[in-house]
Amino acid sequence: ICTKHDILLIFDEVITAFGRVGTPTAAEYFGVSPDMITMAKGLTNAAVPAGAVMAHKDIYNSIMDSANPSSIEFFHGYTYSAHPLACAAGIATLEVYRDMGLYDRHKEIGHYFQEAAHSLADHPHVVDVRNLGFMACID
Repeated sequence: ICTKHDILLIFDEVITAFGRVGTPTAAEYFGVSPDMITMAKGLTNAAVPAGAVMAHKDIYNSIMDSANPSSIEFFHGYTYSAHPLACAAGIATLEVYRDMGLYDRHKEIGHYFQEAAHSLADHPHVVDVRNLGFMACID
């Protein structure tokens, strides 16, 4: 629908990225290719505050092609842009995801989380329990 009507699709994956739904992003889980994805938390395992935005190459090229040739790409006054500690934490975290096969591990153990969350459904103050991957909502 967004592509048909030339509307940007932006996924806010600050919480859902990096395996919370069993895939690197919720966009991948749902088979969607958004134009932009925001991410944080799992980027550094929350060890150090960091966030990122992924943008489709057409968006990047549009911004860069219209910018002053001597300007900083995507310049908008970052306070802690590319802070070495946050970048090191991000690289280390991504290596752990890869080396430990955490996205595949989700498939092995995800049902335990689902069972634990849904075991609360009979509590007198619980109205509804639902989950997707390692995220749950208990009303």
